[in-house]
Amino acid sequence: MMKHHCPWPVYHIEIPERLSCVLDILENEGFMEKMETFPAREATEAEISIVHSQRLIDDVKTTENMNVEQLEEFSQKYEDMYFNQNTWTCAKLAAGCSIDLVKKVLDTRESGFAAVRTPGHHAMVDKSCGFCVFNNVAIAAKHALEYGAKRVLVVDWDVHAGQGTQECIEDVEGVRLVSIHRFEDGVFWPNLPQSAVHSKFRNTVNVPLNGVGFEDGDYFAMMQLVVLPMITDFSPDLIIVSCGFDAALGDPEGHMKVTPAGYANMTRMLQNTGIPMAVILEGGYFLPSVETDALFVVRALLDEYVPPVEELSPMRKELTDVIRRIYKFYKDDYPTFSSLGSLCDKLSKFAFKDEKEYRGERNQKPPYATRSDHPKIDEEALKAAHQKILHLRGAYEKDLKKSSSYRKLKTRVQKDTSKLLSLDGEVVVVNEDVFPIVKLTLLSAVDPLYAAEGRRKYIQNGKLSEKTLEQLAADMEDFRRHELFTAAPVYQF
Repeated sequence: MMKHHCPWPVYHIEIPERLSCVLDILENEGFMEKMETFPAREATEAEISIVHSQRLIDDVKTTENMNVEQLEEFSQKYEDMYFNQNTWTCAKLAAGCSIDLVKKVLDTRESGFAAVRTPGHHAMVDKSCGFCVFNNVAIAAKHALEYGAKRVLVVDWDVHAGQGTQECIEDVEGVRLVSIHRFEDGVFWPNLPQSAVHSKFRNTVNVPLNGVGFEDGDYFAMMQLVVLPMITDFSPDLIIVSCGFDAALGDPEGHMKVTPAGYANMTRMLQNTGIPMAVILEGGYFLPSVETDALFVVRALLDEYVPPVEELSPMRKELTDVIRRIYKFYKDDYPTFSSLGSLCDKLSKFAFKDEKEYRGERNQKPPYATRSDHPKIDEEALKAAHQKILHLRGAYEKDLKKSSSYRKLKTRVQKDTSKLLSLDGEVVVVNEDVFPIVKLTLLSAVDPLYAAEGRRKYIQNGKLSEKTLEQLAADMEDFRRHELFTAAPVYQF
């Protein structure tokens, strides 16, 4: 998959080192030994055609025998793309690995990570687009349904809108997408109205960010206030993460500030739902961030301790209207959004005013440019970001040395239990009627907004006790009183 590169002389940010740096750090840090790995294989044309048109498949296949001049001319047909003689094979490998990962995850109920290139979430049914040849995530999601999953949720935190996935799953009843992306009222690429909250694509919930510089706290708020409620209502059998690292600190494309601990804790939030996850690599162009982010995401997937974020700022005010707009637009599809929307209206001092979302325009049309250099990051900014990553890694290493692995609190739901909560050895037995509130309470307990030691408060001296039940019951009552929203500064409406 590293043989895919731009064959003509131009500065490009989608380079083989994006993948090799991830593989190298996992190997050097000893994580390859902790994981079960499986060999890469090429997806068949039949497997790819579950999403893509035969016309696109046949078209990409022709690049195998082209010279450089022909490849550049061919690339002008597709927006922001390059092809070389190895692209066809690399794209099939990326799709094949993604398919095999979801099958393995569904078979074992254990989470996994696919380090793949070419990326996929911009590729549409009949078009390659935005560095993406075939849509690995959409292909994997549709195959997951064939493997027995009834509902699949795709969480896309790549900094660009996943318009390709949005279109590929439009008519797929069992698949939903939530896309968190830089939007800037449609001025940021791909400059599409469909990337706003209001959209005809009912299988997709967009969380458009109208600015840059969003940090860990902002992303945690989006996870808690949008993604986790979607999971509660949709109840997926599988979560697939379109795992782009271009919202990371120092990335020249995203201009966001998500740290490695931020990505790890977002992964932890999803991991603690108990739903198996398939994390599939997408974008990310600042290599020091890409490799470190991948390392800590894998730590979280392995249930190893991940450090809390170093600094946590309140949620940006720009997000308030976006989240309230989501609640109003999707309240009929997601009951929890309806409840949260009503709560926001009661807590807010200001009435919600729905305003125009899209102010962008689309000027791109074929033949597309193949030599428009991507802007190079300022060298001083590059050095500063690299130093920040090194500082964070040093702080994380100190934290990891004094911390142990997580232990999960296991619950069992019973219809006939007379008590709301009881203990059966190392398992909390939960009455079916209160399980939804227990589930949400447990998710909030592992929220990185809380102190690191607080995240393990239900396991005391390595075992469960009656104090566990008392603490859990107290937290449930707090949750009922909406303490999650009124006490935490990140959630101020």
